[in-house]
Amino acid sequence: MLKKFTYFILFMLFVAMANAQVSYSFTASTGTYTAITSGTSPTLITPTLDYAPADEGFANDLPIGFTFNYNGVAYTRFNVNVNGFITFGAGFNEDPDEDYFFNKLDGGPFSQQSVRPVVAPLWDDLHLVAETDLKYTVTGTAPNRVLTIEWGRARWIFDATSAGISFQARLYETTNIIEFIYKRETGGLVAPSASIGLSAARTGIGNSLSLLNSSAAPTTSTTTSYDSIKVKPATNQLYRFTPLACIAPSITQLTNVKSSSVTFSWNAIDGVTNYEYAFSTSPAAPASGTSTTASSVNISGLTPGVNNYLYVRSVCGGGNFSAWSRRALVQCTSNIEPANGAVTPDSTVMSWNPVPDATGYTIMIGLDGVDFLNIGTVNDTVTSIFLRNLDYSTTYHFYIRAVIGSDTASEQCSSNATSFTVKDPPVIPCTMNVLPANGAQNVNPANTLISWRSLPNATEYVVMFSFDNGATYELLGTTPDTAVNIGGLGIVDYDATYYYYIRPIVGRDSATTGCQTNATSFKTRVKPPAPSNDNCDNAIQLTGTPVNATTLGATESLPAEDCNNAQTGFANDDVWFKFTALSSGGATISLTNAAPELDAVILAYTGTCGNLVLMDCKDATFDGENETLPLTNLVSGQTYYFRVYGFYAPVDGGAFTIQVNGPALPVLLANFKGENKGTTNVLNWTTLSEQNSKGFELQRSVDGNNFSPLGFVSSKAATGNSVTTLNYGFVDTRPFAGSNYYRIRQLDRDGKFTYSSVVLLRSLNAKSLTISSIYPNPVSTVLNMVVTTPTSQKLNVVVTDLAGKIVMQQSMYAVNGDNKIQLNIGKLPSGSYLLKAICDNGCETAVNKFVKH
Repeated sequence: MLKKFTYFILFMLFVAMANAQVSYSFTASTGTYTAITSGTSPTLITPTLDYAPADEGFANDLPIGFTFNYNGVAYTRFNVNVNGFITFGAGFNEDPDEDYFFNKLDGGPFSQQSVRPVVAPLWDDLHLVAETDLKYTVTGTAPNRVLTIEWGRARWIFDATSAGISFQARLYETTNIIEFIYKRETGGLVAPSASIGLSAARTGIGNSLSLLNSSAAPTTSTTTSYDSIKVKPATNQLYRFTPLACIAPSITQLTNVKSSSVTFSWNAIDGVTNYEYAFSTSPAAPASGTSTTASSVNISGLTPGVNNYLYVRSVCGGGNFSAWSRRALVQCTSNIEPANGAVTPDSTVMSWNPVPDATGYTIMIGLDGVDFLNIGTVNDTVTSIFLRNLDYSTTYHFYIRAVIGSDTASEQCSSNATSFTVKDPPVIPCTMNVLPANGAQNVNPANTLISWRSLPNATEYVVMFSFDNGATYELLGTTPDTAVNIGGLGIVDYDATYYYYIRPIVGRDSATTGCQTNATSFKTRVKPPAPSNDNCDNAIQLTGTPVNATTLGATESLPAEDCNNAQTGFANDDVWFKFTALSSGGATISLTNAAPELDAVILAYTGTCGNLVLMDCKDATFDGENETLPLTNLVSGQTYYFRVYGFYAPVDGGAFTIQVNGPALPVLLANFKGENKGTTNVLNWTTLSEQNSKGFELQRSVDGNNFSPLGFVSSKAATGNSVTTLNYGFVDTRPFAGSNYYRIRQLDRDGKFTYSSVVLLRSLNAKSLTISSIYPNPVSTVLNMVVTTPTSQKLNVVVTDLAGKIVMQQSMYAVNGDNKIQLNIGKLPSGSYLLKAICDNGCETAVNKFVKH
């Protein structure tokens, strides 16, 4: 058995092609779609437990109900797949790779080609509303029976929210005609890309009859397999495939292969008693051949050292012949580089001499010159590949098998194998820790920064962490930076000792575990005393004036509660507040000035301490960001409670400012927002009611913490009192370059004042890489994000779970400014995730959090 090794081919894999025939003519017309009302719904099997039967189910060995001749071969059984096609070959496997939704008539299914031939009325990644929407029935009497297979209420594709199409395939006894008919449903489509048509048992050019589109008169092709149909066929659209009068056989076997002779066989065609065969060194079909009644012949006189081609066709009488079917005996080729016996780096170019008429090349690699592994096939334009990440100090043997159609040069080509040896691995030095200093005390667990010295040429650093005084180490993660803040992520706790060391990575190689000798330790501070509002009974009363508070030192008074079916982390540090509505209506809880390590959660309640009922909650932002919770239908005179805690455990605490705008304040301020207009920032706000109001002082900050007066707008309310909606505006004609934070200081005539929530506006010229928005959150299928970048560059978006394990990556090219990016996270398990964007030069955004339903 071969030793496992890794490789990377810098070219697209290529599906081998054969030269055979799908012997059908095609017509399009209209018919009548009649749904099956009492058919048989087979029991569906799924290739993997990750998907429901109505999504990826199949059923094997079902009865046709009569003998059906498909492409010259008689069948009595069929297999059906939820993804819009049937087959007549081997049954579908319970394949964990689950590739049956990849639609390609000339080569699919990729995971199991032995199920071919394929009949595909609409082959795509479908999801039926229910398993019973897949059914079949046989109608009529012999010899004119019809098998109808129906895919009803199909979501196109799997994550569509409702049914978009229903369709049927019909197989006719005696005539052996195949029909497809369709019915449009009301649901929308989600990124459809379907195939419609037929295939032969073998793969490649000539082995499929494929529709270009789903129009009333689509063209077809036997040389191109179309797989991008995106439009629903019209209701009652009918596509008919009629067998040709003279059907071509398929060459099924090549045996007794020698340098100058071979035996080749083909499938007998019903009703055909005579065939012609021929052979030559030309890929062009001959004008005629030798007649035979057999379905297998032995040929001698082949030309050694070149490509030899074998041909066969049906003789149908009256001077009628089918098209020729062709197979090839492919010559061997020779290697160019690496030269035999060469010593190479762990990534190297491999090249070979081309073969005339080749449609591809299969690369064979082994470790002992006897057993070889097929590592992939490239197309005919490629005569070199780039192998990456080969094992150090290892000798490889390789040879190339040229491909023509579905035929590959024999394993005897291994006699042309050459060998090369990969050099010994490089020695990567360790690096030294910087912060915290060895033996450091009183480290803040909510903001623990660890850092180390850089190593020239290092691409990443592996962070190894010990929770048991250096007895054992765990992989904490990898980073291209020389510092990482692990505070507030549930990694470190109060009053505990930790050890860590760093293993640099250069290319794909890392320093050895011997770097553990450079490990240093630090101890976190003792937990601070609990704040006064650590429980509901001591909730701080808010009256409209901002209050500075903290979660540091707090303990859990109630467990965390789900927010709109999404988890809200750990309530191990919740603190409490309350306010009394002065009038009925709405109010907004605003949390601002959050500490960089605080990912705040807000939950609001009705009732009294010990008998609270959750009203609403919000967990939409991330570390150091503001959080806002709007409340509605408040009752005048009633007291409401809410609590704040950090998402992570055990330490995610920090300081923040909290206030309530709305019925609890003399002025009910709403809809404070702003917009960048190039060289100016336009601010607008609304008051729903005003009492004793003097006006509004606009304040501005560059960092969101330190604000200064910018201008004043007087109240529009007569005598400062109003019960109607009033609209206000202000234009900042000289905003800062970059970020501008704005807030309103509302002033009463008696000197009292309150602050609004904070609005952030950024200039059009971005100064750094940021994720400025993600939505919807929570999300079920497609997550939208806006990434702002100062230059056009390549980005990599990385999604991890809360433990830091990478679960998804997506690369894209971003232009200067704002870029809207979509991530299809539909197949991620439900839960909370972290994401960030990384640029080519190592810069990266702050970590953002989202919740997957």
